[in-house]
Amino acid sequence: METTYQDIIAQKRAAYEAKRAELEKELIELKERFDDERRTINNLCNHPTKKSIAAHRKQNAYNIKRFIGGKLSEWDCPYLNGADAVVGFEIKEDKLVFNVEVPFKHSAYEDQLDLF
Repeated sequence: METTYQDIIAQKRAAYEAKRAELEKELIELKERFDDERRTINNLCNHPTKKSIAAHRKQNAYNIKRFIGGKLSEWDCPYLNGADAVVGFEIKEDKLVFNVEVPFKHSAYEDQLDLF
């Protein structure tokens, strides 16, 4: 029996398909190994640092400052000027310290009195 073009191509295709299946298995194994190594590195390196903790504390302080300032500016009081209130904060070792300054509203009558 003589070999034909179709027989040669069929043999080459079978060898190609076998090699392709083998390489796909190897690729899957490589991907799994890479993912395992990536997860291990992430677990080792993804813990909060001193710098990231300080940044979170600072951001939280700014959020609280903005909240307090917003509430003071909305506050309608006849004797206190909430719109001109100043809110400041200081980050200490284990706490946030807020300083709030709310100026008085002065009327013409109050200016005539000696309140202080």
